[in-house]
Amino acid sequence: MKRATWAVLLAAGCSTAAPTAPEAPAPTEAPGPEEARILEELRREPVPADAHARSSQRHYELALAYFNKSDFEKAKVEAREAVRLHPENLAARKLLAQIHEIVAGSPPGGIFEHDVRHAIVGVEQAQVEIANHMVHGERFFNARMYDRAIREFESALLKLQFIPADVKTMNELRPKAKEMLLRSKNARR
Repeated sequence: MKRATWAVLLAAGCSTAAPTAPEAPAPTEAPGPEEARILEELRREPVPADAHARSSQRHYELALAYFNKSDFEKAKVEAREAVRLHPENLAARKLLAQIHEIVAGSPPGGIFEHDVRHAIVGVEQAQVEIANHMVHGERFFNARMYDRAIREFESALLKLQFIPADVKTMNELRPKAKEMLLRSKNARR
C-alpha cells in the first residue's frame, strides 16, 4: 500500500489535525519556511524546567510538518523528542505511532498503543488531582484557611497548564481556579 494511502487511513482515527502525506520529496530538499521558523525558535529560546510542555508542543509541530512532507525519519526524531520532554503529549504519541506503522509497515496496535494508553491514564490521573485541589481549595476557603486555599488553587492551576488542550472539561476549570485564587488572596489581606 502506498505511503499516502496509509497516512490517510491512519489520519482518519487521529483526534489531532489530520496529517496528510504527499509523495515523498527528495531527501536533499531544504526545510520549508514553516520548519525553518520552528527550528529557529527551538534554537533561540532556552527551555526552563517548567516549559517542557511548550517545548514538547513545538517539537510535535515540527514533527507534524515533516510528516506532511513525508520525511518520516525527521518526523520520528522530533516526535520522540516531544514525547521525551512531555510524556503526556498524546498527539505526539499518536503521531509517533503513525510514523512507526508507515515506516515499519506494521498493522495498528503494538507497543505504541500501550504507550498511548499509558499517557491517557496519566492525563486521567491529573484530572482527578486537579478536581481534588479544587474541592480542597473551596473547603479551605469556606473554613477561612486562606493560605491553604491559595496553595490548593495554585496547585490546580499549575497542573491545568499541562493538560492537553482538547480536554475541554478541565480547561473550563481554569477561570474558576483563577477567580478562587484571587478571592483567597484578597480575603487573606
